[in-house]
Amino acid sequence: MNKKAFIFLYICTFAFIIAIAMFYRIADFQPGGDVNYFGQKEIQLFETYQEGENILYYIQLSAQISADQSSQDNFKQEFETKLSKYLEKYNLTVSDYTISYTTSEGKTDILGLSSKSVTIEKENIIYRVTPNFKIEVPFELSSSNNVFE
Repeated sequence: MNKKAFIFLYICTFAFIIAIAMFYRIADFQPGGDVNYFGQKEIQLFETYQEGENILYYIQLSAQISADQSSQDNFKQEFETKLSKYLEKYNLTVSDYTISYTTSEGKTDILGLSSKSVTIEKENIIYRVTPNFKIEVPFELSSSNNVFE
């Protein structure tokens, strides 16, 4: 190769590098600002879903802890009082739930169906979770305990 071609090759390479640098510098200052990277919206969606699952887990665990801390003598009243303290975190009350007690073979199943949902709002995402719960108590409650009133 001759010297003139070599010099021209260096000039073209240098000009190309400068053009790329200027393009990216100008592109950063374009109006519209936000740059969406590949998968960014999916990550936001999964984070919102995870937050909803955390709410469901919190309500389930709160119900189990409330049941464990309640005595058998006045179970229903103690259970609902303790549960209401946990539900305040998500602006729920015990009156938002239809709680049913089913007794069978030395255990009691407690099912709480919520009439109110918890809404998670993020950028362009609205996700609603109905925080129902189902727990099991290792003792049988009888109607003499005023559970079913």
